[in-house]
Amino acid sequence: MQNLQSERQTLLKKQQTIEQEKQAALSGLNTIVETKTKAERELTKKADTLLQSLKDVQDQLRPITDSKNELEKATNRFSKLYPDTISDPNTEVLGAKVKGELKKCDDELRELNQLIALSEKERAELKKHNGATAELCALAESCAQRRFSKSMRKSKASSRRR
Repeated sequence: MQNLQSERQTLLKKQQTIEQEKQAALSGLNTIVETKTKAERELTKKADTLLQSLKDVQDQLRPITDSKNELEKATNRFSKLYPDTISDPNTEVLGAKVKGELKKCDDELRELNQLIALSEKERAELKKHNGATAELCALAESCAQRRFSKSMRKSKASSRRR
């Protein structure tokens, strides 16, 4: 019986030791869980701050992005209008091309204005000399139109050579 008694006390001591170790382990686990939870909260807070910063930067960049998109659209439209341009045009090439096109338009406009002035001058001369009839006016207009067509053919031919 005494054997049983001593064995029982030994088992009770072991049980108490195990219980203490269990409590220490649980306490350690709770500490780790609290530490990890706190770290998770801090990281979540940092992530939220970084996400807000990213959103702010994207908001700041939005006008630049929109401008870039509009520039790309304009470049695509320009390339469709002038397919003979190089595939990766830089600003100098595009600027020179635009200036060339503007010069051609100005030249054509000047020619048209000269033809209009010449036609009106001929019409006025005809009326002055002969009290020009409608037929003579039509003839003068047809001559002016032929001159215009001829100058346009020359203009197109010269622009193709460029």
